[in-house]
Amino acid sequence: MRKTFYGLLTVILLVGLASLSYAEIVVSLKQNTDTALPKIKVDIHLADGKGVAGYNLFLVYDPAVLKYVDTTQGDYLPTGGIFIRPALSADDTYELQLSIDRRTTTGQSVVFGVGEEAQTLSLSEFFFKVPDPTESDPLSEESPDLKFQALSVVSSAPLAPDGTVTSSDGDGMLASVSFDVLNSDMPMVIHLVDISLFGADDRELQATLVNNIVTFEKLASDVNADGVVNILDLTRVASAFGKPVSDDTAAADVNTDGEINILDLVQVASNFGQSAVSVMYTTELPFDTSAEPDIGSVDQIDSSGPGFSDAADTFVGLVLPVSGHLAEIGELMKSGFDLAFDELGDAIGIRYIIADDKGTAEGAVAAFEELIYKHGVSVILGPGSSSSARAAFPIAQENEVVAISATAGASGLGAIGDFVFRVALTTDIVIPKAVEITKRKMGYQKVATLYDATDLFSTDRDAALQQAFTDNSVEVLGTQTYTTGTTDFTTQLTRIKVLNPDALFVSALPPEKPIILIQARKLGITAPILISSLTDAEVAAAGAAAEGALTFTGWLSTDETPGNRAFVERYESTYGTTPNAFAAVSYACVNVFAEALKNATGTDAHAIRDALANISELDTILGSFSFNADGDGVYEPNILIVRNGTLQFFD
Repeated sequence: MRKTFYGLLTVILLVGLASLSYAEIVVSLKQNTDTALPKIKVDIHLADGKGVAGYNLFLVYDPAVLKYVDTTQGDYLPTGGIFIRPALSADDTYELQLSIDRRTTTGQSVVFGVGEEAQTLSLSEFFFKVPDPTESDPLSEESPDLKFQALSVVSSAPLAPDGTVTSSDGDGMLASVSFDVLNSDMPMVIHLVDISLFGADDRELQATLVNNIVTFEKLASDVNADGVVNILDLTRVASAFGKPVSDDTAAADVNTDGEINILDLVQVASNFGQSAVSVMYTTELPFDTSAEPDIGSVDQIDSSGPGFSDAADTFVGLVLPVSGHLAEIGELMKSGFDLAFDELGDAIGIRYIIADDKGTAEGAVAAFEELIYKHGVSVILGPGSSSSARAAFPIAQENEVVAISATAGASGLGAIGDFVFRVALTTDIVIPKAVEITKRKMGYQKVATLYDATDLFSTDRDAALQQAFTDNSVEVLGTQTYTTGTTDFTTQLTRIKVLNPDALFVSALPPEKPIILIQARKLGITAPILISSLTDAEVAAAGAAAEGALTFTGWLSTDETPGNRAFVERYESTYGTTPNAFAAVSYACVNVFAEALKNATGTDAHAIRDALANISELDTILGSFSFNADGDGVYEPNILIVRNGTLQFFD
């Protein structure tokens, strides 16, 4: 078993990235949400199985961070067959467990079979140390550092009454693997290195691993370390509010900026109700950016003709804010991307490389340049913000690389060129209609505005509002500005309060929106607040201050748009929380891109560009979706209001 594992590991690490065709059967890791820190459990799922009668899997983890406990049989194979796995015994030592026909034998070694065919299986064949699987050549002649733990699990279905081995089809869980967490301050990584599937005739079935690396990281929002982000964590931060950071109060400085303030409360509120860990899924091994791998671009991959079902995998770049001011938004976007890719991965071959734009224009430029010049991608989904798109889109256009931003909503960016597209509703589409409708229903005549003068989306939105006010005979009493990262809006809001407007229009990035709502209500501003792209997470962060706020957006979780209910259910099942607009529009972005791939005459960037431009009245969770002549998404916008702490349709 050990020799087999090392051989498999060598093949996977040294040549695995060159093998890019997807098999019909897909195996992946998924978080089991029934457990919470200090325990972690992952389920091994199989999708689109056909004639599966057994498996042999290899899992790797860091024993300095996690302590393996046990593996239990899933629901995919019938019980009563063979099940071999290592397990932690009552005396805190490991043993091998062999279950046959519901009878279990344990020990450092166990006998499998009878008579001359009997063989002795030892724990060391199923539970042993291996080198770091992320090393480029972990099995070189130099002695590797065997610091990672590997475990092997074998299972087969029972015999049918006629003596044949039973087999299973469809989707289900093969096994569930449990760990105790030894050090939650470190990333907790579990890697499904390989799996072999077998049919009833002992024939090996080809399987593709998708999301086979799962990384858990403890959320700083779990201030009291009880395994869930809840009211107790908000209370802990509130009790330390304004105090110096010390050993006693350090946990309350959630964002580690050296102060305990409103930003810490906002961060806790944005994760309210979630498990105390964030979860990230990765397919295969991370790309070694220092090695300059020759991946090849989409237009270098041969396609057999229209459609993409028989083509090799398409590598695309994802550009989003993994770090920086908008990192929490990036995490939400990635969850939507991941879910869509996971659903489509076995239908059309798509593999992606993530580049961090850090939430800045400079970061987006660097990310685009790396993906285009170093990795040779011909399609990029991103970047996240309008400011980043304005800086990076020209690079895509110049290099004739398709760029599709899920979330950049400033007007005019589509005019940069015919290779750039946006899925989010743009301000010039949303604002005129929204102002006309809300003025008619609310009756406001005099307004004030507040916007981020250093963010393109916010400045563009305020400009669109000013024009819409003129067109609808609304008087603007005054306009206040601030810069990205501001946490004290007292001066601006006090000036607005003196003006006594009928309504206040706010254009802001996500981190600032809850703060503005809280401080506006605290200062006694009672006028309705109409704020840009408000999400459920921001409503939760603002609490009672969000009540009555209105927003213009393109999606709501309760929308009866095509596939929306199924999307929300799958998202909740996968992540344990309701999706917000950032996750939804990212999910829709992948599906729009997949539709273009399906209809493209080839896999080169020009063919994909043309197929995107021809998308019209496509059913999506956003509604009936089309691209206009500038490559901007067109669908019906929504006007929402916060009632009883939730976003609802404004009527």
